[in-house]
Amino acid sequence: MKKKQSVISDSVVTDTWRRELKESGYETPKISRWDYIKFKLLTRAWRRILRHTRLRRCRSHRALEFGCGGGAHIVPLAVNGWACTGIDCSPEVLSRAQQYVKRVNEVCVGPKIDITLKCADFLNYKPPSEGFDLTFQFGVLEHFLDSEERFQYVRKMLDCTRPGGFIVSAVPNGCHVLRREQREKGLGGYNIPEIDYTPEMIIHEMEQAGGCKVKVLPHDLFGYLKVKDGSAWQLRTNRILYLLGQIPLPKLFPFRFVKRHAYWWIAIAKKPVIDNLAL
Repeated sequence: MKKKQSVISDSVVTDTWRRELKESGYETPKISRWDYIKFKLLTRAWRRILRHTRLRRCRSHRALEFGCGGGAHIVPLAVNGWACTGIDCSPEVLSRAQQYVKRVNEVCVGPKIDITLKCADFLNYKPPSEGFDLTFQFGVLEHFLDSEERFQYVRKMLDCTRPGGFIVSAVPNGCHVLRREQREKGLGGYNIPEIDYTPEMIIHEMEQAGGCKVKVLPHDLFGYLKVKDGSAWQLRTNRILYLLGQIPLPKLFPFRFVKRHAYWWIAIAKKPVIDNLAL
């Protein structure tokens, strides 16, 4: 009989993250001019998100990241002219994020990047009255094992977003073929428990919280090969297979296949625009 996984409250999850990141994690990397160019080009994930939301790359949009960690996901938006705010529960990791921003600014061509970093409990955060164009999280929400807790955080993401804006959740695919092995061997850093997300779960959470026009994009096809252990030859082979998997677009494959081999789900929901005249 399968043992039921215990529910971790939001305060325990927060404390766990603080303990995990107090001494190490998200160490500040060296930044070169080439890194700056890559920031300007954006990652594949961000290019897909902006294409589906129709938010412009080089424009002063406002973005909020819940659980910003070392700043890796928010810095590229700031480099492209966005006004960004990052929230995290760990003061130590935010200190590393500040050093990361400082190093990026040292190689910036043109205006310095605009990022505000706050150490806070996201549920208690008071957003500006105008709201954000985009509120997002990468790899945080899955650690809240209780569905009601996750609903609260998704609802908060919508509350922080302007009407007509978007929320984005990037979560690990709980259906891919290496998921069980990852759990058993701790591949990819399984220090904090996670739920196994399916597309249906993400859509339900976002719609229940009040989001509309929800899209779930399979991302990073065969990405699990990057964390699989093995000999040097096996690692090289895995890397080649992974790179080959990025050439064709996922939509060329049947969804049943993609569901088993995508490493991430990127979920996008729009915050409804309320017609005041109809009230």
